[in-house]
Amino acid sequence: MNNKIVNGLIRSLLLLIISLPCIATTPLQVKYSASTDAYFNKRDEYFVELLELAIKKSNANITLVPVKIADHVDTRDVINLNKGIIDIHWMHTSNQLESKLIPIRIPLDKGLFGWRVMLLDKSNQHMLQNVKNISDLKQYSMVQGYDWPDTSILVASGFKVETSSSFRGRFRMLKHKRGDLFPRSILEVWAEMEEQRNSEIVVDPYILLYYPTAYYFFVAGKNHELQKAIETGLQLTIDDGSFNELFQKYYGEVIKKSKLDSRRIIAIPNPGLPPTTPSHKKELWFSLDDYAAPRNKII
Repeated sequence: MNNKIVNGLIRSLLLLIISLPCIATTPLQVKYSASTDAYFNKRDEYFVELLELAIKKSNANITLVPVKIADHVDTRDVINLNKGIIDIHWMHTSNQLESKLIPIRIPLDKGLFGWRVMLLDKSNQHMLQNVKNISDLKQYSMVQGYDWPDTSILVASGFKVETSSSFRGRFRMLKHKRGDLFPRSILEVWAEMEEQRNSEIVVDPYILLYYPTAYYFFVAGKNHELQKAIETGLQLTIDDGSFNELFQKYYGEVIKKSKLDSRRIIAIPNPGLPPTTPSHKKELWFSLDDYAAPRNKII
C-alpha cells in the first residue's frame, strides 16, 4: 500500500480517536468502613459483597477501598461520611439520619432488621412463654445501643430501655440483671450466639417483635453521582434476581432457624421511619406470605 495512503489512514484514525468522548482510565476510589474487629468484619461481608455486585452491574468505573475503623457507632459513622473518611456505609434508616446523609432507598436487609427475637439470660429462658401482647412484653426492660434508632422506637412504644455504648457490654448487662431482654434481628442473632457461645445468653423461642425499618447504603450529602451509580446497580440486581440470590446465600438458613411459624409476633410502630420509605414496593421486602410454613398473627 502507498505510504501516502497509509499515513492518511493513520491521521484519520488519530482524528477519530481524538474526537471520541474522553473515557477516564483511572477508577474512582470509593472508601468504605472495614472493621478491625473480626466479628464485625465477618458480619459486614454481605454488605460489601452486595456493594461490589451493584458496582459491577452499574458498569461504574469504581474501585472499592477498605478503611480500617475500630467499631461501628452510628454517630461516628455519620461524622466519617461527612468528613470524607469513608464514602459509603450501610446503616439503619431514620428521619434524623436521612436529614444528614443521602439514602439509597433499597432495603439491603429486606426489612428484616425490624424482625427481632429476644436474647435473655439462660436462667430466664422460659420467661416469655406466657406473653400474649405488647402490654405483657412491656413488663420487661430492653437493652439497646445508646445511639441506635431502635432505642427511640422502643421508647416511643412505652418500653423501659437500658443503653450502653459497648456492643459486648450489652450481653453482660443481661447477665448482671441490668436489663431483661436484648432484641436482635433474626439476621444477626445466630452469628452473635456463636460469638457468645461460652456465655449464659440464649435466644427466646416464643416471641418475635416486629417494627417497620430498613438498612440502606448512605453517602455524604454532595455525593449524588455515587448515589446514582449504586442505586442503578442495586436495581439491576433486583431485576435479574442476583440480589435475592445473594440474600439467600447469606440469610436463607438463619431465617429458617428463627422458626417464624412457631413464634407469637408482636408489632409496634416506628415513628422515625421516613415517609419516603418505599413500603409500597412489595418486591423489596420480606413477607410472611413468602415464608414456607406460616403463620402467626401479627398483633
